[in-house]
Amino acid sequence: MTLSVRCCLLILLFSASASATPPYTLRFATANPEGSHYVAHLMKFKQLVEQYSQGRIRVQPIIDGRYGSEHDNVMGTAEGDIQMSTVAVNNLTPFSPNVGFLSFPYLFENTEQARRLFSHPLMEEVNTEMVARANVRALGWLIGGYRVLTNARVAVRVPEDLADLKIRTPMNPIMVETFRSWGVEPLPIAWTETYSALQTGIADGQENPHIIYSNMPRAGGEIFEVQQYITDLRYLLWTGPHLVNEHFYTSLPEDLKKVLHRAASESAQYQWQWAEEHNRQQLDFLLGKGMVLISPADHERRWRRRAKAVWPQFYSEVGGRPFVDRVLDIIKP
Repeated sequence: MTLSVRCCLLILLFSASASATPPYTLRFATANPEGSHYVAHLMKFKQLVEQYSQGRIRVQPIIDGRYGSEHDNVMGTAEGDIQMSTVAVNNLTPFSPNVGFLSFPYLFENTEQARRLFSHPLMEEVNTEMVARANVRALGWLIGGYRVLTNARVAVRVPEDLADLKIRTPMNPIMVETFRSWGVEPLPIAWTETYSALQTGIADGQENPHIIYSNMPRAGGEIFEVQQYITDLRYLLWTGPHLVNEHFYTSLPEDLKKVLHRAASESAQYQWQWAEEHNRQQLDFLLGKGMVLISPADHERRWRRRAKAVWPQFYSEVGGRPFVDRVLDIIKP
């Protein structure tokens, strides 16, 4: 057999072996339903990553809580039972406390500041810590709008108006302390139990971006059925990581890692625009259903002054005051 024939046979054998290699399949979970900004992002990522990888990566969506809560999603991604998930940052914080700075009240004055931070190399330092603590990294960051306050009883304009109101918050220490700074002892209640709590009067109010309320019927009914007033606070911008299991990520060849990053970046930008548009639409819908929009007094100065006094309690958990100062230098040049 001539050398040239042997070479041709080896090339054919290698090509056949490569073509027989199955594609990478990744299970991508969200606890949220069809129509949510989570699923809008997931499906855009699926489209892009399958296109850019030419089918070498296939995405299996697991939506609507079929893998459990956001806590379960983080745990499953960390352990590698699923390869990807998206969650609110406050649900990642128990696993990797260093990301807690993203829940600092009044950190972001606008969404452009968040975009600036999420494209900065500093976030790779955050990733390094996340990998060490939780075996996950963020391929990108979602932005879901400001968490506004709603309640069923009074038009809230200043912190003192919260007196005697029972406000539901997520089970996040920074957010809990923020409401305490406003004179409220908040009720940390799971999202799936929030509608029932509002309906029965266990809670008078809660806080979330407008787009989250489209998920509420799954938990019992519509937000406008149990809430009357919307206070347009801009105390906290909803952010959430697009998580990937570190072992899965490092197992990929370099060209597919680049594909993941490209698809994650573009799907995040798609989600940012989607969320902005749907927040506006959802607010118009709620006002059309009779809810009343209230502007905080004095451009939120009283709210801001009290809430930002909470920051020092959590400096040690997020990397210290110098790290927070670096973040501020990036977002407010």
